[in-house]
Amino acid sequence: MRHNRNRKVAALTAAAALAIAGLAGCAESGDNNNGGSGPGDSIKIAFIGESSSTDVIWSYRAARMAEEAERLGAEFVDRYAEGDFAAQARMIEEEIARGANAIIAPFFDATTANAAIKKAIDQGVVVYALLGVPEIESEYLAKMGQATTDWADVGGKLAEVSLGYLQDGSTVVWPAEAPDGTYITDAVARYKEVAAQNGITVEVVVLDVGSDPTAAASTILSYLTSHPDVAALATSGAIAIGAANTAMTQGGLEPGKPPLFGQVVSPASSNGLMGGYMPAGVNLELKDSSFFAVQSVVDMIKNGSKPPVTAVPLVIVEKGNITETVPAELR
Repeated sequence: MRHNRNRKVAALTAAAALAIAGLAGCAESGDNNNGGSGPGDSIKIAFIGESSSTDVIWSYRAARMAEEAERLGAEFVDRYAEGDFAAQARMIEEEIARGANAIIAPFFDATTANAAIKKAIDQGVVVYALLGVPEIESEYLAKMGQATTDWADVGGKLAEVSLGYLQDGSTVVWPAEAPDGTYITDAVARYKEVAAQNGITVEVVVLDVGSDPTAAASTILSYLTSHPDVAALATSGAIAIGAANTAMTQGGLEPGKPPLFGQVVSPASSNGLMGGYMPAGVNLELKDSSFFAVQSVVDMIKNGSKPPVTAVPLVIVEKGNITETVPAELR
């Protein structure tokens, strides 16, 4: 099974490389559209994250968006709802009132932000869904920029890389910052489905750990020490996997007992991968898709053009490819 999994890793990495190259090509095209349109100093872009400023993925993405906004002469602010979807919706309305021309956000709750999204679009504010797309009327969705990822696919890839560590009836704990978010629920459902397709029935325990990394690490360590029968820990949450690696190392738990699977997007996770705590990780492309989000909203504002829906690719991360797949800032 390990040999087959390695072939899948190579195939996925190659496919992701092609997808990222295509995304970068779209970004270059968007940049050419903006060139000659005049400075964008009146454009105000707000990123409204559902997570926390301590979420290393969104902090990294926001920094890349800020870089691109500065390059294009636009203003940029980033705000975080600390896992509260209603607060995210309120922040969108606040930024509309403050004169934002564009909202970039992940909509991991299907409907909570819909009223705010409609208000923005009705008032001429550009809305760009990054990684999470709302379930909203088609006439509004048709006006939104979208860079999507299928979180079910993330769960499926996490299952693929962890199958060799599971047996029928195994318990997998899944730490989550926002247990009701689609990035958790869709991933868990597919994880169980892929395991079942391979003849393994698993019990997945979704563990609410919140968005504070220190508290999350404490919660995870307490759970693992009181449940030594856990076969593996997997999660689609960035804060959660970093906290899991911290819990394992600070708690003095033996590498691989249990093995951890998730995104490799922080020094804690990178150290976990290199130290044997994480056999493999599943990452989303981070940089080009962040640049493209800003380029897209600027182009939508200036030219009224809607960018094509893009898919953010996945890549499996292992010791042998970590320097090529994980940005230095996140290692």
